[in-house]
Amino acid sequence: MTTTTEPFSLTDAEKQFGPDDAAWQFLQLSEEYRQAFRLVSKMPNDRNALAAIQSRLDFPASVRIASAQDTTCWRKFGIAAWLDPTHGELPRLKCVDDSWFFPLNRPVQENPRRLEVSDEPPLLEGRSNSLEAPRLLAEELAFGYGKLAPLPTPNGRVRYKERMLWAAIDCSVPIDGQVAALEVLAKRHRSYWRDDGLLTTDECITYVEEIDWEEVFAHVRFRRAHDRGIVEEDTGHLWRVVGINALGPIRMEIEECRRRLQQIFHQHLDDKLVTRWPKRFPRSMPNVPGNPSPAPESNCYLKALLEVAWLLQDYAGEEANQAKHIARELQLASQGWQRVFLNELESLHIVHAKSLVTHHHRWLVHAQITFTESPQNNC
Repeated sequence: MTTTTEPFSLTDAEKQFGPDDAAWQFLQLSEEYRQAFRLVSKMPNDRNALAAIQSRLDFPASVRIASAQDTTCWRKFGIAAWLDPTHGELPRLKCVDDSWFFPLNRPVQENPRRLEVSDEPPLLEGRSNSLEAPRLLAEELAFGYGKLAPLPTPNGRVRYKERMLWAAIDCSVPIDGQVAALEVLAKRHRSYWRDDGLLTTDECITYVEEIDWEEVFAHVRFRRAHDRGIVEEDTGHLWRVVGINALGPIRMEIEECRRRLQQIFHQHLDDKLVTRWPKRFPRSMPNVPGNPSPAPESNCYLKALLEVAWLLQDYAGEEANQAKHIARELQLASQGWQRVFLNELESLHIVHAKSLVTHHHRWLVHAQITFTESPQNNC
């Protein structure tokens, strides 16, 4: 906190935070994560697994990773590795396209051997690709995509004008993170085909279709949510097949897919599987109509929730009096927007802060929310 009028202003570091950094600020406070980290810390690190993780880090010597071979953190918390929660900020990654929360963002790639999408490891069986056009499958590592390999085609190598990239996107969560990962994957595909001697085109080709559309994912059972940390029910009807031409204008194609997927997400906002997400985490501080004293723009609501989340750690054993203790610690005035904030502290802001710590940090990643930018069309 800096001044009485700007108690929730951002530090210079927080102004530079991306969605992953914002999510980590809350996840590191999770007692469930801390307990899990202490448990896996008792197991020795596999050298090869640790080396693979360290190879993606900018300064690996200063990063504390536990049980590098254990990937249960992907499903339980959405994070790529068991990072010590005493890290105040996420360690920097070498590649700008990598992400500490890649397990949350990666769309489901087309894979003729994959039979099911669920919270379990992919169920695979040997079957050839029934589609004749050449396809690629990217290796999925903890932080991002690895090597690309061509999928087998029944008639050998066929040269087509298009090089379609097919993926499945879950519209039960904000789609921004998945679309960002799809764009990274599309650029990887494009580079591969360009190196293979194929030319690009200005023709924009995009598809956003039902999950059983044609052959791409018709053999796959979509049984559960993309993000198991939020909803428990099956959400197969909220997935969509997305296709773009990797040799086309990728930025235009991605934006067209984003627009159509956003529409689908909004169409289902009243679905009980979707409305579990917070409706809004605006950047600006809450106010009431007619209040002549709104908060200065330098105050950030997400920063306010982070302050509350930190104070909740100090009063974890005093559930009945948490709001009173936190109000005293915040030292807010009893007038204007600060009074509005205090009046809703127990009923709204503490609830939001707790949910961000326990599981809704994932929402920040899915919706690509930072401390400096509010969600636009996804909340």
